[in-house]
Amino acid sequence: MKRATFLLFVILSFYIAGLYRYPPLLVLSAAALLSLPLLFFLPRHLKRRLLVEPVRRSETARKEEELECELRVRNTGRLPVSRFGLRVSAWYGDGQAVRKGAGADGAIRPQKYRMVLYGGCDSGESVLRFSILAGHCGLMRISLDGLRVYDYFSLFSAGEKLQEEMTAAVFPAPAELRLVFSSAEAGREEPETVSACAVSGDSRDEVRQLREYRPGDLGRDIHWNQSARMDALWVREYERETEEIAEIYLFPGRPGQGKRRFRKKQREEARLSRLDDFYLLLSALIHGLLKQEIRVRVYWQRKKNGQMYQNGRKGGFLIRNPEDLRQLLLFLYKEGFPFVDETAGELPGKAMGEGFCLNPDLELYWNGRLIHQFSRQRLEREVEEMVFVL
Repeated sequence: MKRATFLLFVILSFYIAGLYRYPPLLVLSAAALLSLPLLFFLPRHLKRRLLVEPVRRSETARKEEELECELRVRNTGRLPVSRFGLRVSAWYGDGQAVRKGAGADGAIRPQKYRMVLYGGCDSGESVLRFSILAGHCGLMRISLDGLRVYDYFSLFSAGEKLQEEMTAAVFPAPAELRLVFSSAEAGREEPETVSACAVSGDSRDEVRQLREYRPGDLGRDIHWNQSARMDALWVREYERETEEIAEIYLFPGRPGQGKRRFRKKQREEARLSRLDDFYLLLSALIHGLLKQEIRVRVYWQRKKNGQMYQNGRKGGFLIRNPEDLRQLLLFLYKEGFPFVDETAGELPGKAMGEGFCLNPDLELYWNGRLIHQFSRQRLEREVEEMVFVL
């Protein structure tokens, strides 16, 4: 459209100059006509001297937050670039999916975001910033697909394909699942307790500190003299010889029914949303255990080439702090923990007699007993409000 308007301007100028015999207007139309070859080759010259690359190859973000990205734009020529366009796309895929399209597990990785960024730069180096919504948990791939450079009148352009890519690890929002490891009421002197851990080693020889009573504390640990003086219940907290460790077993979910009527993009969106719920519940469970100074070991297995194999770390994935939890989630993202296993038949509670069991159907088991099946529509509210007495 701009080219047609420019040519129409040149033709009208030339016609009016000849009609009224006005030499300046004739010179202007001739100069505009002769500038067309220069404007045609100018973008190709500028493109060879323009480099665009990410400032950082990896980023982290929380779900439903804007991810701020920075691109380094380097113009090695002397002429400024008045306008260029950059095609950016983003999609979700596991660590083995190289480009968007078919992933390593055969699942379709449809494009989630697509945008064109426009900018300009002088000679030298500058930074181009843009933001993108981290809508789902997992590994978000952000690729620079193509660059197009325009002349100073935006009449002609020259483009090239780019192979630059960034990876963003998107983690669930922080939440804590409230667990009370006691089957007795808080007022009883000797509550019946259930061991929270597969391994525990409390030493009752040395008192570390006195603290206020919390539901689930043993009645024999109450310091009655201190409680009488403070007019509130205080308990003794003993030194631990070894750490308490809780075990969590991750199991694949059951195959879904009636999903073939949806389009591929809708099925992928539903799959990502269900995985969001699973990672949120897993993160909340581990955060709830860490808050009670309980370390966590996570186990899972998946099918590959017809064989079942355990997770990559011998003895489970040990989690001591929130940073270890982020490493676990990143490991699951890259490993591609299976959302659905067509061969899953036995319930997790029957397979493991101790510890927690969790699957993407949001079923949480404890020592082979189903504690609760969370609702996808009310998951965040249930995690925030519910208290589970074990």
